[in-house]
Amino acid sequence: MKLRGIDPRAHLLLAHVLSGDATHDDERRAALERAVRLAPEDATALNSLAWYHVTHGHSADGLPLAFRSVQISPGNPFRLDTLAAALAGVGRCPEALHAEERVFEVASDGVSPQALQSLRKNEEKIRQTCAAPEAK
Repeated sequence: MKLRGIDPRAHLLLAHVLSGDATHDDERRAALERAVRLAPEDATALNSLAWYHVTHGHSADGLPLAFRSVQISPGNPFRLDTLAAALAGVGRCPEALHAEERVFEVASDGVSPQALQSLRKNEEKIRQTCAAPEAK
């Protein structure tokens, strides 16, 4: 699906719609890349593309995006979680664990129980990754 608009939210929405179908991964990545190209200071776009890279085994590609997203929006637990996952994915475990601690320091009452549960699952994955012998 091609979107020709200049509004990055359209590309983020397309990426969200495509996220449930692995057969559209290339289109999803392209939509996220267009959103970042159109709005390079949009923390949501940066974080979404960073998370895509992290969850597709390309943490090194996601790391600079995650860092920038957190610079723009430092108090967002989801962006910190993405940064922690990217750091763990490239073997920077002490930094990853520190970032993950920050996730729960900044998570507020406004975080839904489902979102909090998701953050806890990500925390456990990061701890497992960092506990693996090859991470040390």
